[in-house]
Amino acid sequence: MGADDAANPAAGLPHSLTESLTAHRTAALAITLSEQPKVALAAVVHALALSAFYGSSGESCLKVFSTGVSLKLAEGSQARELLESAVEAWREDLPDSSDELFAWCLGQDAEILVDLLALCAALSVNAVQAKVDRPDCDRLVHAQALGEALSLDMATWFTPNASNFFGRLTKTGIVEALSEARDGAVAPSWLKAKKSDLASIAEREVANTGWLPAPLRRAA
Repeated sequence: MGADDAANPAAGLPHSLTESLTAHRTAALAITLSEQPKVALAAVVHALALSAFYGSSGESCLKVFSTGVSLKLAEGSQARELLESAVEAWREDLPDSSDELFAWCLGQDAEILVDLLALCAALSVNAVQAKVDRPDCDRLVHAQALGEALSLDMATWFTPNASNFFGRLTKTGIVEALSEARDGAVAPSWLKAKKSDLASIAEREVANTGWLPAPLRRAA
């Protein structure tokens, strides 16, 4: 008898047999779960909420989890503040212990579970284009599609100003942005301004135009 067949002290069975039997149980659990949408919804929400709200405490048998992305670079973002407020509001309603979460989920109406599911899904969104990412990689293409499905208009959430955008460009970059936002109308005197002054000019001239940097625009 090999190492894989060593006795399982809990059941008095070889590990290989225990693995086979529990594979049968997994298949039965899966098909039965697929036939009971209410329990399935509770189980999915439970799995997502465990990782979203309880960290490493507790584990679901469903291989469904929520891995968030750091939003620390979104400094001053109203959207980030609203997301953080939503998380804190849910923390007040959820059980203190991860051990109690599944029973809590089973006891909720579908509407509440769907609301929590939406937040857990939101916390897993990663549309950040890092240095190693191609703009046309599958994840970012899907982020564009998700934005279209949501009718997302970033002009509602982001206004380019000297601090969050123009001041982080070169002078040439600021002039190019100004030219694009103003359909080529760039005053010659602006070209002689210091970078900090030019960034402030750009903030003033682009205000209320609805112009956005390329990464924030809706797909054509």
